[in-house]
Amino acid sequence: MKTLNKTKTILLAAAVVSVLAIASQSAFAQVVWDGGHTDPRWNAAANWDPDTDPTNATETDFVFTGASIEAFGLALNVKSMTAGNSSNLRVRNAGSALTGNFTMTGSTGSASRIRSFEDGNGLTINGTATFGGSAFYFDSRDANETLTLNFDTLVFQPSSAIGKEGNGNLILNANSLTANANVFDLQAGTTQLGGSADYSGLGLNLLSVAKLDVASSITLASLVIDGNTIASGVYAPGDALFTTYSANLVDSGGTLTVIPEPASAFLLGAAFGALAFFRRRVGRC
Repeated sequence: MKTLNKTKTILLAAAVVSVLAIASQSAFAQVVWDGGHTDPRWNAAANWDPDTDPTNATETDFVFTGASIEAFGLALNVKSMTAGNSSNLRVRNAGSALTGNFTMTGSTGSASRIRSFEDGNGLTINGTATFGGSAFYFDSRDANETLTLNFDTLVFQPSSAIGKEGNGNLILNANSLTANANVFDLQAGTTQLGGSADYSGLGLNLLSVAKLDVASSITLASLVIDGNTIASGVYAPGDALFTTYSANLVDSGGTLTVIPEPASAFLLGAAFGALAFFRRRVGRC
């Protein structure tokens, strides 16, 4: 009898522990930024509600709005990160990396940023992402640092201004891209587009000091360089486009294709259709 009671006690204790563990996981399924610490640091548990260590929380959704959060030298692995109006995430120090499902959007009149912020040290972001709202910026602050984005899927929200700030490098590798006629403003530094994604829904606007490293074959909806609209066409390495805009285009062996505007493509198709019809009519006469 004593043995039976002891067994029941052990089983009951195990059940209680399991219930508490499940409850704890449920309670921390989502944490919200409340800025409870004196410093706006990601890894300060007091900055989250409920207080939790956010450095390796693969089952936790992190939500913050209107905050500028700093992460120092961390490899952050989260289930998801959702940011609202005017939210900025600044990551600095070597070894910094983010992995998860990222959503950074805001309402009209607000802008959000992911910023790699320290001379000589870059940042790598892996996972999936949705960026947009009124405006969203990738900011690689210093000339000798690189912000590397490796996304399985990337979505730019409709009507959102997308930009690249800072004198550093941006490498965007996407396997799937949904661009809703967005124009990507490259304000400074060097940007490289890669991965297997179709970039034909995205337009690029390079300011006078910005560079595009054409290392792979890229198809764009539109291209403007230093205020000059580039005509539709296929531009191979060594073509005049690369020499004319050598200050803005880095010829790394890739091909650059600018597709015609929809209206132009429609008119061109209509013209060919009319010509074929005319030939058929003449042939019957």
